[in-house]
Amino acid sequence: TRRSCGVAGLFVGASQRAMVFLVRDKATCMARYMLYTGVNALMGAALFPMTFSHLPKEKFGQLTSCQGLISQGLLFIGTMTLGGLISLFDNYRVAFFFGGAIYLLSPIFLLVMLKFRSPFEGMETSMNAEGAVK
Repeated sequence: TRRSCGVAGLFVGASQRAMVFLVRDKATCMARYMLYTGVNALMGAALFPMTFSHLPKEKFGQLTSCQGLISQGLLFIGTMTLGGLISLFDNYRVAFFFGGAIYLLSPIFLLVMLKFRSPFEGMETSMNAEGAVK
């Protein structure tokens, strides 16, 4: 589970970096972004088992709701920031340049997260770390 999520992060980051060279204008940005969305869905699918293996059953709804609120806030901030950067540089490639850098860091964030002791240690989760259902 951890390995698949790390590999998915590298794959998404590499595809974002490739988009820097493939995007020329608004039309190519839209067409290529549709393809990239499928690649990003693979990373989302890799995150599901990891979420179930790290969050306790008793607090699962509460913690995933909190995660959703934080994600939506960061999505808003990121969208506004990238919109400003696209306007500043007058180029759509900048979005993929910075997005690729962030996604390429996801395996590092994953490793750092796994080094710390879980605050939910000892609580029962829905899956074990390898993805098998309990």
